[in-house]
Amino acid sequence: MERSPIAIENLSVKSYSFFEIDWLLLACGDYERRQYNAMTISWGSLGVMWARPIIQVVVRPQRYTYEFIEKYDTFTVCAFPKEYHQALSLLGTKSGREMDKIAKAGLTPIPATCVAAPA
Repeated sequence: MERSPIAIENLSVKSYSFFEIDWLLLACGDYERRQYNAMTISWGSLGVMWARPIIQVVVRPQRYTYEFIEKYDTFTVCAFPKEYHQALSLLGTKSGREMDKIAKAGLTPIPATCVAAPA
């Protein structure tokens, strides 16, 4: 699957289904250092603050990803087509502390274009 960036002014989503039904993938850490983790998210919000687009994500302190979001100052949020739902399910139910769940899900991290976190 090839990455397809979407300009924010062209983003059109149903905010409820975007999080709750379709799910998103949150990736935190540093791609170059190979220190990162990812998890499926179904909680969050999209909006505008001070004339800039924002996304708010919610990560419990018990989650392994929380360590990365606290340690590193960037993250990415990616949307996937329906055929990736099984991979996203694995990423939302297994811990990166115990296994390389990204590889197990059949996904390959790639460098983001403007932040240190993987995409």
